[in-house]
Amino acid sequence: MRGEDIDFERLIETIEDTGSAVHSVDEIAVGKRLIENTKKTRD
Repeated sequence: MRGEDIDFERLIETIEDTGSAVHSVDEIAVGKRLIENTKKTRD
């Protein structure tokens, strides 16, 4: 998933609905195309 204004709560809920668990989020890489060297920001 890439973009701005991502609904984090909905994203976690969708992941959990597949039977997966999210313990923490530092970096997620999945899919056919990986996005590398992105600028990380914190609020």
